[in-house]
Amino acid sequence: MGDSYQHLEEARQTLCAHFPMPLPGETLYSVCARFHSLTAVRRPALTGLLLFGSHRASAKRCVPVGLTTLVSCLPHLFASELSALQQHTHACLYLRFMAPDQAACAAAVCAGPIHLRERHPFNWASAQFERQHPLRICPACVIADHDQIGYAYWHLGHQLPGVWVCPDHGEALHLAAPSKTQSSWVLPSLVGSSKPSGLNRSERELLKYLADVVNQLCSDQSADLASLREQICQYLEQAGVTQASRALNAPKVNRWLSSHLGRLPQTHFQTFDAASKCECIVGALGKRKSHHPLRWAILMACLRKEGAPLEGMLRALDGPAQPALPGFPMQRVPTAPSHAYTFMRSGEDIVKVAQAAGVTRAVVQRWLMDPQLHALWTSTRLEQLRTKHTDAIQAALATGIKSRQELRQRANAAYLWFQRNAPEALRTLLPRSREDKQLLLWN
Repeated sequence: MGDSYQHLEEARQTLCAHFPMPLPGETLYSVCARFHSLTAVRRPALTGLLLFGSHRASAKRCVPVGLTTLVSCLPHLFASELSALQQHTHACLYLRFMAPDQAACAAAVCAGPIHLRERHPFNWASAQFERQHPLRICPACVIADHDQIGYAYWHLGHQLPGVWVCPDHGEALHLAAPSKTQSSWVLPSLVGSSKPSGLNRSERELLKYLADVVNQLCSDQSADLASLREQICQYLEQAGVTQASRALNAPKVNRWLSSHLGRLPQTHFQTFDAASKCECIVGALGKRKSHHPLRWAILMACLRKEGAPLEGMLRALDGPAQPALPGFPMQRVPTAPSHAYTFMRSGEDIVKVAQAAGVTRAVVQRWLMDPQLHALWTSTRLEQLRTKHTDAIQAALATGIKSRQELRQRANAAYLWFQRNAPEALRTLLPRSREDKQLLLWN
């Protein structure tokens, strides 16, 4: 696949002209799966390279990678990376419940071809986030899609947390076969999907309320959680669950939630540890760790089932940027001391830097939380690694090898590193006469 890099731009210009128009409410993964089917490319990795510059783009169904490449290839369909996230991914819900700096960092991590290994709210851009959001199918929507447009597609409104029944049809959603969707571009099919457990009328009604609330929480506006908390507490007081003159009675609220949620199958909540118990949901009324949108949605759905107007809670949520919660300091970007740049500029690993500076490893790790210092250290290490592999290839060429196969045998690690990270630079290192004799893999 290394030699095919030089033909990527040509292939993008040819194939992306046939990229389908995204449908309203369609996920980004779905429209890319339709493109993969149209082009008849057999390997999912090639489609990922074309659209996102990443071999493993098909595995990122919820939080994509390489959006900068996608936007540059299809500017007439996707105006920007942020708009593509908010209109066709789970970001339409999650970014709203993040602080402004957290939302900007979460959106930035989707721009490049790989996810940076950083800790984000709600496990954003992690493997756990993908596991928490399996692909869901509504049988009625599949039939309707086939009747209207001739094929089925993945609805974003079905993939959000807390949506276990279709908001339009009230039918329980099926889970797609995980083996078929793990690293491939596929469209909805009921073949091999798992059927949901049986629900009675009351449970189905609550899950339908919950699905409707989650979908109405989606927006590109900021969220005022403090105002929403006040409104929810007011409705709880009207329902007789709490009293305004007293502190929040958590056991009483837990019993009230259990009366609504206690009979639901645990499979509906098992992937969301934060929402698996009523005690964690009550935390949304006063604890910082309870900002997950599913917790707020469960509270709002239970209140709505008892007759509380949803419009009042949604109006309270449409406030200004989320203020700092009482008792918790604002997040600030840490800065490293000036002498840290002296030691980190060497590009050595953390243990050696700690020994040279006479500090512990934990201190060096705190230094690296400074974005500027981290960028300096990583760029230095990358340049050192590139120089090391360049020297290895030049040393192998000096022995008189005559083919790429021999080069790969003599300097396998260096060859594979350049093939994956800098294929253009690899061609500049090879003599022109040797490169002309190689067969092209992409025609």
